[in-house]
Amino acid sequence: MILVPGISFGTAMRDLLCGDLASGSLKTLQSVLQALMIAFGYVGANEGNQIWEVAVNMRYIVAATFLFSAVLQFVGLGLVYNLDKKTLAEMNKALGREEESEVVATNAVAEGSDGLA
Repeated sequence: MILVPGISFGTAMRDLLCGDLASGSLKTLQSVLQALMIAFGYVGANEGNQIWEVAVNMRYIVAATFLFSAVLQFVGLGLVYNLDKKTLAEMNKALGREEESEVVATNAVAEGSDGLA
């Protein structure tokens, strides 16, 4: 189990945006409950004896962890799905979709020339 629910929260947002409402809402609930359990466990371990500055700093650390996890996930997804138009045209051609690959290849050539030709 991941102790910091930032990655699962990012995955839940991706699922919601892709239209998978059941999975997205359940993963969102799971990550929020994990964050609450971590927070209550931290307070319980200290028996409620902590100064105000520590509580404020913990709030910022949790927010920064969520943000870092989301950025890391989006960068990872960007690296995994980094396909240019020429590669997509070759894939479509290999799959037998000639008309789509010709349009994509024409657009890729036009964008690569920057309008100088």
